[in-house]
Amino acid sequence: MAATAATLIGLLILTALVHDVTRLFGSDEPRRPPLARLRGRRAALEAAEL
Repeated sequence: MAATAATLIGLLILTALVHDVTRLFGSDEPRRPPLARLRGRRAALEAAEL
């Protein structure tokens, strides 16, 4: 019973690892938002402060 539980936990961890690596290298989306969006957000924050 303990060996079965350990095997299932190991399989879940391995599946999560493969999923994360595939998302890291396979995604077409850029990791960082475009600079224009950052500038717009900063400008909106400054306008709200005024």
